Amino acid sequence: QGEKSAYNFSKTNFGIQYGQYNSFENDFAFELNQSFEFPTVYSSQRNLAKEKIEGSQMQLSITENDLKRLIRSSWYQLAYLKEKEGILLYQDTIYSRFLRAATIRYEIEATSYLEKVAAQTRAMNIQNELKIIESDINIQEKQLRILLNDTTGLRFLPANLEERTLDSKYDSAQLSGNPMLAYAKQQINIANAEKAVQTAKMLPDLSVGYFNLSQIGNLTASGDVAGASNRFTGVQAGISIPLFYGSYKSGIKSAKLRETIAQTNAEYNNNVLQGQYEQQMLKVLKYKGSLTYYRNDALFQAKLIIDNAQRSFENGAIDYVEYFQNINKGLELKFNYINTLNGYNQAIISLEYLIGQ
Repeated sequence: QGEKSAYNFSKTNFGIQYGQYNSFENDFAFELNQSFEFPTVYSSQRNLAKEKIEGSQMQLSITENDLKRLIRSSWYQLAYLKEKEGILLYQDTIYSRFLRAATIRYEIEATSYLEKVAAQTRAMNIQNELKIIESDINIQEKQLRILLNDTTGLRFLPANLEERTLDSKYDSAQLSGNPMLAYAKQQINIANAEKAVQTAKMLPDLSVGYFNLSQIGNLTASGDVAGASNRFTGVQAGISIPLFYGSYKSGIKSAKLRETIAQTNAEYNNNVLQGQYEQQMLKVLKYKGSLTYYRNDALFQAKLIIDNAQRSFENGAIDYVEYFQNINKGLELKFNYINTLNGYNQAIISLEYLIGQ
């Protein structure tokens, strides 16, 4: 449809004439005229239409790339929230056990009221955090439904939070696949095509016509006197040459300026994407190193700290203050791990977005 609009011929002119234009007799005549721009104009406009269509398709690719990033990010965020909820439930189990033990110890006067209150406060705080995380999960699921244009109330059950794969072939050269950069470069092609159209418009216009008329009283080719039924026909052609080029030169100058702007924007977008790519790679490497630490050392230490704190408190080797300190230290390592894993996954998703994957 866009290419068809490139052939925007002017309206055909149809005219009639009746009266004494040739003699005292009333004659009748009609004529058809059609003007055209030079053929180069239409071919240039067709090329411009093709470039604009390609630009529109690239805009669609930009939207698709944005949507993929948002869906991936939301999905992994949901998986992260579910994982966090699991740790909070584990923490709630620990604190509930401690609260029961503290209550019994208080009832038999084996401990102070302060220990019981501390246990109740910790347990209530975890319950509050669980309510908050439940709300966050509902919000995230709603966000996913919006992104997926779901109206049926889908339920999402992401698997355990896992590490998103890092492609070892990632390279800044892959930024050429970024649809936003491709669109910026396409604007240069569009500006070039617009300049070609403006240049072609300086060429002369063409016109062709056909006329059909009567000349009552004149002699025909056979020597007879012409009547109203005797028709005289012919064709005509013309050319329109522009004598004043000011407006055309102004159009070409504007098109060249748009081309320069498009080139500057493309270079700017390329530099911005290069910088963003390097930033995301640094983030990925930062999180990757941290994940290695947690998996090789910290997670094992967290389990060891929690288990030892439980046994030591139950055996009376430590008081409730030291117990809470150790439990919180172990759980903090677990929370830090999933925070790091989520940050790593989000960085990978941003990297994939930058290269248009």
